Amino acid sequence: MLNEEEIQQLYKDGTKVKHIAEAYSLSKEAVYQRLRKLPDFKQIKQKLYTQSKRELLRTQLQEYAEYLPKVYKLREQGVGMVEISKRFSISYKFLRKLLKGTQYDGTRDYVAMRNQDIFHDYKDGMTQVEIAKKHNTTQPNVSNILHRHFEQEL
Repeated sequence: MLNEEEIQQLYKDGTKVKHIAEAYSLSKEAVYQRLRKLPDFKQIKQKLYTQSKRELLRTQLQEYAEYLPKVYKLREQGVGMVEISKRFSISYKFLRKLLKGTQYDGTRDYVAMRNQDIFHDYKDGMTQVEIAKKHNTTQPNVSNILHRHFEQEL
């Protein structure tokens, strides 16, 4: 008889189900059947999933750190994120994670904050062309942002 406690402990220690199945000559489903007997299986599974995702992201960030200056330069030149992800053979989603929190971040929160800055720059007397250069965008985009902002104030 297989030692279920041993299988469960291996899983808790972070051993992948695939490797446990191979070690005990079981199918993955047979391993999962034994693991589901754990009272806190769902919590353990979620914890291990989150840890593996974090570790993968940390590894990827270290791996792509050397590309960041090149990515920043391309974004300053106005190259889109899809084109950059193709050039460096990285996913668009991962590129967004790399750029999160930087001035090249394209998330809604960042865009909203940038749009507020554009509005304040305009109120402070900067021209739309100057604002566009400062925020790495185009003058028509600045014009649209200001137009939407003034419409919302009405």
